[in-house]
Amino acid sequence: GEGDGPEMIESDHNYEVVATPIGVTVPYLPEEADEVEVNDKSYFVYEGTYYQQFINDGDTIYMAVEDPRS
Repeated sequence: GEGDGPEMIESDHNYEVVATPIGVTVPYLPEEADEVEVNDKSYFVYEGTYYQQFINDGDTIYMAVEDPRS
């Protein structure tokens, strides 16, 4: 009946921001991503994570990579 299960309380919605794992691919990056060039290679930087652009089966994807400056 009514009221079965745990009651949802607004404070239960806690989120932890974690670093993007290296090697993760995404189909697009937000417009806020900056394009930078390091060692004659093009990278996109978003929220401190570097991405490289690849073509996969005709689709553009972006892969999280190690910081190329380190």
